[in-house]
Amino acid sequence: MTLPSSSHYTPSDNSKVLTISSLNHTVDDGYYSCAATNDAGMGNFSAKFQLQINYSPSTNVETLGPVIEGQSKTIKCHSQARPAVTSVTWKKGQEVINVITDSKYSGGTVQTPSLTIGSVLKTDAGEYTCQLGNDVGHGTATVTLIVLCK
Repeated sequence: MTLPSSSHYTPSDNSKVLTISSLNHTVDDGYYSCAATNDAGMGNFSAKFQLQINYSPSTNVETLGPVIEGQSKTIKCHSQARPAVTSVTWKKGQEVINVITDSKYSGGTVQTPSLTIGSVLKTDAGEYTCQLGNDVGHGTATVTLIVLCK
């Protein structure tokens, strides 16, 4: 496939260098090849390479329905990222949730980013934020938990 002529793909005047402006992993990730010929009869040359663009997590959480007091609730947090996610932080309001020391919560780790709240209380109602990070940056998503009394 020949690259379309646009301001996004700009070959140099002698076509030895291709400049891609405003890289976008959903558009520009893929295989590229370069072919060279000359008039001296030395044959053709071509090279192929793969372009993989690193990007920060694109994070989202599933919409929640109300939960009845006493039930457990899992807030699912998903992302796409390159390189892979290396950090997970959950907050309730502005307070960081420590999933290691607070036995009320489980999950919230790189292996299991979703957060489970055991035996939900009325005081658990509020905004929950999932923040996922990698070497490129962070992505966040927030959802509101509504708790109904028994």
